[in-house]
Amino acid sequence: MPKRLVTSALAAEMLALKQRTISKLFRQGAFPNAFKTSQERNGRIRIPVSDLVAFARKVQKRELDLGSNYMD
Repeated sequence: MPKRLVTSALAAEMLALKQRTISKLFRQGAFPNAFKTSQERNGRIRIPVSDLVAFARKVQKRELDLGSNYMD
């Protein structure tokens, strides 16, 4: 089954972030299976939906962990 891919613009919309933030996260390795479609500076980034889901869960878990520290 082929992976479902989204562009960085759609990923930004899905995660309620700016497209620039998605590009920065891509360069930092937050989406391990993402790739650029060309070697150009402004080449489009394709990100698997599974990477987006994993990233969102990781961020949500981190926020929940931080929240529990404030409750103690």
